[in-house]
Amino acid sequence: MALNPEAVGQTTKELVHEYGWKDVVLYALSVGATVDELDYLYEKRGPKVLPTYAVIPTFDVCGELFDLVGGDMLGVVHGSQRIVLHRPFASEGRLTTVGKVAAVHDLKRLAQAIFATETRDEKGELVCETEWLILFRLDGGFGGERPPRHLQHRAGFLAEERRQRGGRRRQVDGEAAAAGEGHLQQRGDDTAVGAVVVGEQIAAGEPPLHQRKEAGEVAGAV
Repeated sequence: MALNPEAVGQTTKELVHEYGWKDVVLYALSVGATVDELDYLYEKRGPKVLPTYAVIPTFDVCGELFDLVGGDMLGVVHGSQRIVLHRPFASEGRLTTVGKVAAVHDLKRLAQAIFATETRDEKGELVCETEWLILFRLDGGFGGERPPRHLQHRAGFLAEERRQRGGRRRQVDGEAAAAGEGHLQQRGDDTAVGAVVVGEQIAAGEPPLHQRKEAGEVAGAV
């Protein structure tokens, strides 16, 4: 199936993700939590939920976004990941996520798509947003627009809501390889944790995560 640049702007239906404390504990274990991090592993302490859990409710949504955008899946590479955490995850709950094809760009030798998602809790409150930069190694040269140089395309999914919130949000965007921080380190329970960002974002010369500040908060790195 050929890459479909006309998919830009299309959205998925709402998909539900239900989880319990055992799910978030297994997630923490899967990313390397140890006996020294019992807050994420022991139900008597919550457990707390790692902010990077934000990607879990989006998996089925991303599957639908791939159906919308098309492309040769044999050439797909996960290029970068961005998480915006608006509030900590509950230890268990029911989350609803919707996704959007935010952009499709032609890099001539390859192509890229940007997927954006938003996830809300049972009260309809915004919990997190994610942004996925997907590279299509076998689908370039279709004559489409090139990406902006900084590759920080924002879908504007909740632009109006963010303006009304007065700009206070927690944001992640960093190069884990350059961060040199602890694997699960956080500075505050509600601080977003960085995910790996590779490819042209690094080439753009953006500062590593541990050197960044936004809204007076410093994010720890995965």
